[in-house]
Amino acid sequence: MAELYEFWAQMTLARVFGAVQGELSTTADGLYTGTLRSETGPLHSDAEPNETQPWATVSLNPRLMFSGIGSSSQTLQPDLLAVLGQGAGSEVVVADVKYRPLDRLGTDHQREINDQLLRYMGLTHAATGLVLWPGSDPEADLDGAAPPDPTTDRRLSILPGGRARLVRLRLHPLDPPHHLDDDLRDLGLLPERPEPHPEN
Repeated sequence: MAELYEFWAQMTLARVFGAVQGELSTTADGLYTGTLRSETGPLHSDAEPNETQPWATVSLNPRLMFSGIGSSSQTLQPDLLAVLGQGAGSEVVVADVKYRPLDRLGTDHQREINDQLLRYMGLTHAATGLVLWPGSDPEADLDGAAPPDPTTDRRLSILPGGRARLVRLRLHPLDPPHHLDDDLRDLGLLPERPEPHPEN
């Protein structure tokens, strides 16, 4: 179930960003890898048109290699890496998917998740690190119980300096439609919906 939830969460986030074009493959250990792209052209109302570059590029389980200060190479592999926008105004987002009740983990385990996400963010210069999880009691929800309000499982932590943030977002198949879209708009990661034009 954990592997299935991870792939579903990755594809759900990519779809909300509009990244649905591309191909995926599987590794020997069953991970889906590949890059998905959105349609060309901007989604933000104040963006300049660009007919050749996608607004969103999303990579699943990318292998990020570097050597650092030593001679041996090191690899980090976030569950998802997204680049939103184009040029100097683009924003990088990394996401980690956890199929477990995060609020029931011990302090040391929670800090390990924070440290892992911060390493991903540092390597990719991401201003936002997302942890996606199915909520406080995912099995009960999947068994048909009424799911709790998704906002009660959301948490935003601004990092020192104010230029980056860690965000815990609930993502569950039974959540209300468009709740992930609304969460991402609240975070400034999706453009606002256009105002309806009044009828004459």
